Amino acid sequence: MSEAKMAGVDIWSGFLKVVSKENTIVFPFVTRSHAESKPEVIKENDHRRIEVEYDGVRYLVDETDIPQTTYHRQSLSIEQTNDIITTVTILTGLALVSEEKEPSFIVVTGIPVKDFALFRQTYIDTFSGRHTITVNGEEKTLHVEEVVVLPLQD
Repeated sequence: MSEAKMAGVDIWSGFLKVVSKENTIVFPFVTRSHAESKPEVIKENDHRRIEVEYDGVRYLVDETDIPQTTYHRQSLSIEQTNDIITTVTILTGLALVSEEKEPSFIVVTGIPVKDFALFRQTYIDTFSGRHTITVNGEEKTLHVEEVVVLPLQD
C-alpha cells in the first residue's frame, strides 16, 4: 500500500472530475449496469467506454449513449447519497487517477450546505475503507484513508 495521496472529487454539469497531484481525470457522469446497454452501442476498443466491475456487478461508464441512459447525473445531491451508480462512478475516477495497483487516498469532496449536516457522515461511511474495483480488465484495490466533506454553496 502506498502513501496516501490527496484527491479532489467533483461532479458538475454531468461530468466527474478527480484531481490528484499526479493526474486529472474528467469524464461524463453516465454510468449504468452492463445489462442496460443496447448491444449496438457496445463496441470493442471504444476509447469513450470504461468497463467496470464492482461488488460482482458489471457497469459501463461512458459517453457513447448519453441520451438513452436514465443515470445521467448533474451534481451530488440528497438523492445520490446512497446511490450505487454514484459510488461506482467516483471509485472509477479514483482508480483511473492513479497508476498504482493499490493506491491510497485522502478524498476531498463537497455537498450542498442544505444537505451537509444530514449527509456528511453518509459520504464518509460510503467512501472510507477498502474498495476492490476492476476497470477495463485491471483490478485495483483502493484504500480511502480519510474522506473530507466540505459544505458547498447552492
